[in-house]
Amino acid sequence: MSKQKQGLLIGALLFGWLGLTVYLAVGRGMAPDPCLPQGSPPQQPPPQPPPQPPPKLPAPKRTTAQKAPLFPRFAKPFEFSVDFYGMIYRGTSSNLIDRHILHFGAFEKDVLHFMDDTLQACARAKGIFVDVGANTGQHSLFMSRRALKVHAFEPYPPVLARLRQLISLNKLQKKIVVHPVGLGRAKAEIPFHAPPQKNLGSGSFVSNFQPGNKVVGTLPLVRGDDALTRARVSHVDLIKIDIEGYEKPALEGLKKTLVASRPVVVLEVTMDPRHAETFKSAMELKAAFPKGYRFLRFVPTISRAASGIYQIIPFDFDFTYRGQRMLVAYPWQKDAQIPRRPTHNSSKAKESK
Repeated sequence: MSKQKQGLLIGALLFGWLGLTVYLAVGRGMAPDPCLPQGSPPQQPPPQPPPQPPPKLPAPKRTTAQKAPLFPRFAKPFEFSVDFYGMIYRGTSSNLIDRHILHFGAFEKDVLHFMDDTLQACARAKGIFVDVGANTGQHSLFMSRRALKVHAFEPYPPVLARLRQLISLNKLQKKIVVHPVGLGRAKAEIPFHAPPQKNLGSGSFVSNFQPGNKVVGTLPLVRGDDALTRARVSHVDLIKIDIEGYEKPALEGLKKTLVASRPVVVLEVTMDPRHAETFKSAMELKAAFPKGYRFLRFVPTISRAASGIYQIIPFDFDFTYRGQRMLVAYPWQKDAQIPRRPTHNSSKAKESK
């Protein structure tokens, strides 16, 4: 064997011996410390003091504007009063609509801002606004500062009483005309399915519309054309319809108004074939409006509840979808006046109105 090979062999043996030594040391839980004398016990880390509990902070005081959990399960409900676009809104934390107003300043804020921009573009301060399904009055209150006159239709007595209280509280009796009836295809009295307290906006003339609704007797329906004629309304610029599945009969009773005024209509459409009164197809929806109407829908963005920034896109008439969509129906002549995105510099501009 040559000297070169002998050197390589000796080096390999030494390297293997060192590796075995380290392996045995690690296997015992520690590596050899060259700074310790032979046979010395391994150093142990100093003991750590037990963790201290965080200091207790004083509980916040409850105020009338305290914000309740948006979807509470065990929170105790409370009443509140807040500023609502320069007006006063009184509500309770147990109701979904009121909680949105308490947390975000409004319910369906993007829809409110769209209606504001649309009325300004189409009629300025001389427009007539019709609120079908006014509920406690949020939309009517908001539009009372923008329209010449508001006609609010609401048949359910508990929310009707709150609507009238808010109108009186804000001294809007001359701006908002209350019609204590629902709208349908004919004058009638039919069963009304009252909503639970947690969502006073889910009451409906449609049976089995919501699991928590219960029949409370009959409530009056009238044709919208007849009611507006009696109120001497000659022209309508903007209509909002949100009546939980009963929008098709309501539109049938507004045919003359739609033909004569050709207003912009913001409506929540229920797309569910299980209910007899809902729209089942694009053909049925289009037939409810005069010829020449076009359709858009709101994009349900995550930030819209707080920001009020809306986005409008063409409606695809996909009736395989099951649920509710917020739509905009308008005559083609007003296409250039219909905003697709906010016309204000920011949603904060609306907060100061």
